[in-house]
Amino acid sequence: MTIHRDNHRTRFRIGDVVTLKSGGPRMTVIFAGVFDDADELVCQWFDERGHFRQETFHRDVLAPQPRAIPAGLARLRMQARRYSPAA
Repeated sequence: MTIHRDNHRTRFRIGDVVTLKSGGPRMTVIFAGVFDDADELVCQWFDERGHFRQETFHRDVLAPQPRAIPAGLARLRMQARRYSPAA
C-alpha cells in the first residue's frame, strides 16, 4: 500500500487487507484499478457463517488494515464463536 502525500489518497494493491470505513469483516483486495470509470477494488472474504463472498467497492469507502491479526484478538474471536448461540 502506498500513500501519496500530494493528495492524501491511499493506493491499494492486490493482497492488501481492508475493511469498510463503517466497519465489517477484513477483506483481501484481488483487483485494484479503474472499473466503470471509477477507482474500484474487488475484495474477497468469508462471512460469519464461513460463506465465501466477493464484492466491488469504491476505494473511498475502504480503510487499510494490517495483514496480521494479533494473537489476542484471534483468541477473543474464537471464544466469542464458542459461546454464541447456534443459528
